[in-house]
Amino acid sequence: MSEGHKLHARPEDLIRTVTIFTALSVVDALNRFVLPATKISQLIVSGGGARNPLLMGQLEAALAPVELLTSEEYGVPEQSKEAYAFALLGYETFHQRPSNLPSATGANRLAILGKISYA
Repeated sequence: MSEGHKLHARPEDLIRTVTIFTALSVVDALNRFVLPATKISQLIVSGGGARNPLLMGQLEAALAPVELLTSEEYGVPEQSKEAYAFALLGYETFHQRPSNLPSATGANRLAILGKISYA
């Protein structure tokens, strides 16, 4: 039995709690890892969260005066970011170029990601 069930929590309350936790996790990560090194005036959000008014509202409130935009505003459909990312990684691999970012991933060196296997 889940903790929420034991406490007789309503499903909508659990979803709201998880959504707010998600927003605060994003804000915490930005405050700890991004904002000390780089000041930002805009944050582009994509994926399903970009369509969640509670999540977006929490991010806006916690990150003000940072402007929140969606990838849709730049011509990248919110639900397509993963497809775009894998297409870009595949393109870079095909052209034998590294596409990792050691400063972000902790890798020791640049690396070509993936492998092209011909029939």
